[in-house]
Amino acid sequence: MLSRFSLFNDPMFQALDRLTQRMLASLGEGEASWTTIPVNVSEDGERFYIQALTPGLAPEQLNLTVQGGTVVISGELNVPAYEGSNPVWTEVQPTRFRRAITLGADIQEDKVEAHLNNGVLTIIAPKAERARARAIPIQAAAAQKQLASG
Repeated sequence: MLSRFSLFNDPMFQALDRLTQRMLASLGEGEASWTTIPVNVSEDGERFYIQALTPGLAPEQLNLTVQGGTVVISGELNVPAYEGSNPVWTEVQPTRFRRAITLGADIQEDKVEAHLNNGVLTIIAPKAERARARAIPIQAAAAQKQLASG
């Protein structure tokens, strides 16, 4: 019996997944299809942290733009065949990807940093001052009575 976790490791499931990816790739524009990349987004009081999986890509194969509260990651993966060789098995198709992440708050566009390490793109986006959380002092009830009577 297959558990829900071992299903993804089943060779039949993997073959079906490859077939599905090929069919979807054939519906794309030209030779390359559009896809997306998985991301994690976290935040603290001062910054957003975005981690995107981009295995096999060099920094020059990635594009990063920031506008308002949206970060857009795009690029293309193309693994060419060896010159003079005949393909026997091809699973890696030319793939263009684009991922837009709307953070829901303004960020300091000129202070955004991006680092690529072992296939993980890490983006650090400082929040704009007006988007940061602020502590609001709470007044005692006696002060509120004075406001009501004044």
